[in-house]
Amino acid sequence: MRTSWELDHILSRRQIEFARRYFGSVEAHFFHLASLLAVPFRRRPRVFERVLAVLDGVDRVLLSVPGLRWWSWQCLFVLGKPRRVTHG
Repeated sequence: MRTSWELDHILSRRQIEFARRYFGSVEAHFFHLASLLAVPFRRRPRVFERVLAVLDGVDRVLLSVPGLRWWSWQCLFVLGKPRRVTHG
């Protein structure tokens, strides 16, 4: 579950693309789409681990699809090569 603060501060795809104006390198890594289906099994560790392993495999396939990856639960953004921005 996400807190109300998190909901109000989730970066949009548009905002991430905007970062390209300020960084020469913008990478996005996506995690947890199908694997969320394992959550109901979390109180049964052995079952949870097996279900999660299968769903992590499913995620590797699903998250390789450009349109689907933006629906993942978590994203890691790596910004590099800052650009010098001039105002005026």
